[in-house]
Amino acid sequence: MRLKQHEKSVTVFSLILLAAMLTACGSGEKAVIKYHFAEKDEAVSCFLSNEDYFNGFSPFEIQYKTQNKNGTIEDFKEFGATQMEEFTEEKGILSLKV
Repeated sequence: MRLKQHEKSVTVFSLILLAAMLTACGSGEKAVIKYHFAEKDEAVSCFLSNEDYFNGFSPFEIQYKTQNKNGTIEDFKEFGATQMEEFTEEKGILSLKV
């Protein structure tokens, strides 16, 4: 049976994912994922400092994200920064229930 290129890619990816999962789970130790909820200022700073993310946009993507034919990356950064919110216990509990 011949597999199409897409099917081969999916199969290879699946095998790699399976191997990674077995390696992670087979250690016998509990995995601990360290995290914290960023304050609004920290979230804005992190968002704005991600130059690799912003440099990857094409002019069309910037126009789409800003919904403006003459939109700039600075317009998108300004909008994105306004979307950050303070974490509250109530919001955190609600997001865990989703």
